[in-house]
Amino acid sequence: MDEANASTDTNFIIRVRTGTYDAAQAVAKFELGASEPDQVIELSGGWSGSGNTCQSRSLNPSLTVLQGTPSRSALTFGTRTTTNQGSVAYVNGFTLRNPLFSESGAACLDGFARGAGETRVERLHLRQCVASLNQDTYGAARFHNNGARLTVRDVNVHDNSGHMIGGIFAITTQGGVTALSQISITQSLATSEQATGSGLFLQNYSGGTTHLSNSVVWDNDAAPAAVSDIAVSGNNGNVHFTRAHYGSLNGTPTSNNTPSTGDPGFVASGD
Repeated sequence: MDEANASTDTNFIIRVRTGTYDAAQAVAKFELGASEPDQVIELSGGWSGSGNTCQSRSLNPSLTVLQGTPSRSALTFGTRTTTNQGSVAYVNGFTLRNPLFSESGAACLDGFARGAGETRVERLHLRQCVASLNQDTYGAARFHNNGARLTVRDVNVHDNSGHMIGGIFAITTQGGVTALSQISITQSLATSEQATGSGLFLQNYSGGTTHLSNSVVWDNDAAPAAVSDIAVSGNNGNVHFTRAHYGSLNGTPTSNNTPSTGDPGFVASGD
């Protein structure tokens, strides 16, 4: 990752073999970002093969685990600068966890999408992401989209907690577009009584647009009653739900097509 961060090459593909990788054993934190125009960076897990090659792949995210420390996110990832026109940062095929996180202003997955680039996050499990500080902390994931394209899909978020939110926090500004689909968020708790959303918190400012579709956000923080499964806020509209299933909602999306609520009937907890 350090080599990719320092490189001006247009394509960087990093294949990670199955196993558990602890940030406590690394020289630096697990961080990767595209910072050059038209640069494509892909980080993927699930690889295996004889002789330490990466010739075969499983699409099961639980086989490749990135674990953070009290001072390091499990992964910091995205398009890095406002000058990265056409760049793409793509991560897929991991389980991320951090049971002892104690840094303010960050999360187990700290994602960013800046400039005219695109950040894609797919096929992840976020489990046991626990932000322990009673201040500006987030549990599973925090995404900041500043004028770019952010896509988050096929992500399972379960058994996390944070002061402001236990699940996913996504803020979209400066005309950025955020699309979240095929997301399930369960049993992710907000520990602050001032929190408004426990599973998913969407904020839009300065012309940002957010789409949530084909997703379930249910059975998160139930007490206090003011903390909902989903919270929506910001100074502009452009928050659109399509086939979103949730237990409770704080705020009003611009559109909310075919919503549903109640027990979604999972096979088992988090499944």
